[in-house]
Amino acid sequence: MRSVVFVEADEPIDDITAYYVTNQDPGGTTSVGHSAFQVSTGVWRVRSEFLLRSVKDVIVGYRRVTGGRKVQWFQWGGFDHEYDWSPPGADGSPLSALHQIRKAALSGQGPEQRAAAVTMVVALPQGQVTDDHRVIVERLTEARRQLDKKEWKASIAAAREACELLRKMRPATIRARPQERDLAEREAAILDNLTSLADSLFAYGSASAHPDAHLRDIAWNREHAVLILGGAASVAQLIFART
Repeated sequence: MRSVVFVEADEPIDDITAYYVTNQDPGGTTSVGHSAFQVSTGVWRVRSEFLLRSVKDVIVGYRRVTGGRKVQWFQWGGFDHEYDWSPPGADGSPLSALHQIRKAALSGQGPEQRAAAVTMVVALPQGQVTDDHRVIVERLTEARRQLDKKEWKASIAAAREACELLRKMRPATIRARPQERDLAEREAAILDNLTSLADSLFAYGSASAHPDAHLRDIAWNREHAVLILGGAASVAQLIFART
């Protein structure tokens, strides 16, 4: 197993499938090698035998109920698309859906309201996967889930926990001069800075720091949550790729 795809839905869906996008232009797809497994209400996990690095590396198919009938949908690269059976050659395949989504995106159509969302794509270590790796993936996924729910504080807390675990995988000490640091030390420095930012937000947002609730709320916003989650996820991919 090389990667894990997490899919989250806020309405009933079923028949979830995932395909690796082997060639985004002109297009190519193949099965990721595993079926979707429901891990909790509205959340599925799909394991992949391919190294996936972003949501554009996977196209997800699912069915949702519309007007009392099941309708085939696909999602790729943030675009949700109700499959169109009317064009000649439309066969319901993920490759056909990929072409339809790309055409819709190029025409300037925005993404549909999403019933399903690929919340996280994580490439796992090529070597032995440990409990720490699994917990890091779970924390990053939880941070993204809370981000989607606009729970900025909870998202930052989960991402900070991932940073703390990742930091244990890097050197304990970092050379003072940045020019002398190797790659592992630079990754450690990034994680230290992300953790420090999260800690400063929690300190600023505490009642002891600011009795005024409005001032405390300033610390919790989407920009801070995205910055910490994005940084943690990027460093995790780099560390896992060399583990």
